[in-house]
Amino acid sequence: VEVSGLSARPELNGTFAVVLDPESSEEAEQLESQGRVKVTSYPKALSLKLTNLRVLSEKEIELIDWSISDFEFPGTSGRTTLRTLVSHPSYFLGGIYKGKEFADSVWQFVAKGVKSPPRRNLTNAETRIILDNTAVHCTYFLALNQIAHHLVIETRAGFARVYQCFVGVPDESGETSGDRK
Repeated sequence: VEVSGLSARPELNGTFAVVLDPESSEEAEQLESQGRVKVTSYPKALSLKLTNLRVLSEKEIELIDWSISDFEFPGTSGRTTLRTLVSHPSYFLGGIYKGKEFADSVWQFVAKGVKSPPRRNLTNAETRIILDNTAVHCTYFLALNQIAHHLVIETRAGFARVYQCFVGVPDESGETSGDRK
């Protein structure tokens, strides 16, 4: 859904959200009595009136802007998206089969020179941010080191695209290889 007509939080107008199920029967009753629904937002879910939400058509969903830059990548049409980079037959990103190298290369393209943050475990709050942040276009980098699997999660308008580089068992030097999906 698209959020509109909010006066208390006008910065959310024009952003996207996902309608959530109530967590309890009490919450469901309260929302219904107030003519509201629960939707995703950051840092926590919101309770909004139906008049402040507009359901997007399938055509509008298809037209959501996933671009990560304002230029057209050679051999593609339209502004560059992470999907076009990963699937482009001659761009190096589509041929990387080592998880850390894949995630680092995507980070360098998306972050445009900003140093990658240190690697660490996600907190529960950070997990909720990834799941609930539907207002803006974000890219998250997750490494599942125990199984040598790296994920790049791109979220926009309540949708997610997941790119994975999944690798095999490390060899004696500690290097792994595998397939990008």
